[in-house]
Amino acid sequence: MTFGIELPLDRDWTEAVQRLARIEGRPFGVPDISNPAKGVELAESLGFDAVWLRDVPVHDPSFGDAAQIFDPFPYLGFLAGCTRRIALGTAGIVLPLRDPIMLAKMTASLHHLSEGRFILGIASGDRPVEYPLMGFDYEARGATLRMPSHRAPLSGREMAGRVVDL
Repeated sequence: MTFGIELPLDRDWTEAVQRLARIEGRPFGVPDISNPAKGVELAESLGFDAVWLRDVPVHDPSFGDAAQIFDPFPYLGFLAGCTRRIALGTAGIVLPLRDPIMLAKMTASLHHLSEGRFILGIASGDRPVEYPLMGFDYEARGATLRMPSHRAPLSGREMAGRVVDL
């Protein structure tokens, strides 16, 4: 059995944290990210096996959670340099909102920078507000997730053929 932790940690539902956030000028759902290495270094020192970051392209305050503020790819690249052992993973990259070729490049880069500790998790997304803002249909996200053009670059197989417009 292995144990992982999702970052950033925040407890906006407590009055003390809400009061501190107001003093710092942070709106509800925006975690304290003043020291992004602190959480992963602590997790590694405590023996956690993995740290996970979510892909939340657009912060939606009505969703009621501490959204991921940084883009997970550069954030994980930064965290790779702060750690030596702990695995670094994405807890659901919203695949339908990502360009598949660029996603393949980003994941290969993280795999190299982390010396093989990167784990890619993908998802269809769960925040309806994100899709129209990015020009996509929220209801079609499952079908988009299953499209070969989104899966092929992550499969490790060589891609060739005609150019298509997605």
